[in-house]
Amino acid sequence: WFKDSDGWHFFNGAGIAARGWAYTTNNDIFYFDPSQEHHPALLGEVTLNGGHHYYFDESRGLVKDRWVKLPGGNWVYASKEGAFISGWHYIGNDIFYFDTEDPTHPALFGEVTLNGGRHYYFDEHSGLAQDRWVKLPGGNWVYASKEGAFISGWRYIGNKIFYFDTEDPTHPALFGEVTLNGGHHYWFDENQGMASNQWV
Repeated sequence: WFKDSDGWHFFNGAGIAARGWAYTTNNDIFYFDPSQEHHPALLGEVTLNGGHHYYFDESRGLVKDRWVKLPGGNWVYASKEGAFISGWHYIGNDIFYFDTEDPTHPALFGEVTLNGGRHYYFDEHSGLAQDRWVKLPGGNWVYASKEGAFISGWRYIGNKIFYFDTEDPTHPALFGEVTLNGGHHYWFDENQGMASNQWV
């Protein structure tokens, strides 16, 4: 390795500077810019091969099969080949969604709208929320189905009945006194769901 004002360069045993994709010491993979005279190594986030995005660590070269935090704060995932993945993916046993519209394909966290308007929730550590309650930042409670989309309308959660607002796009659970079904009044407890056959 040799560093000058252009950056880092790698020379093989014959003294020839590496160019393009190349293995270096310890079988680390780097990309050396063929468009520049002395072919400096490209580091950090790099766009190659028709628009695919990669990340090159200064010490270890091409990052593969792991999470990468970009300078702007977004998290991306480098595939086994190194290119950032996009769309729905399992990472271990957890499901994440990587933005298909952003060229760098960052993972989307928090409440996310996908698939024609369906709402989902992604935790930074455990990924897609499924078959459980989720408290949104504004304080509303929603319920993520087994597929992850927020449910709406009348639903059993366990043995308890809840109502999830069909008019609000996020479908929050309604608590307290609620008017439904042409003017009928109901009471929903946060823990017990709909009150029935009891004083309220």
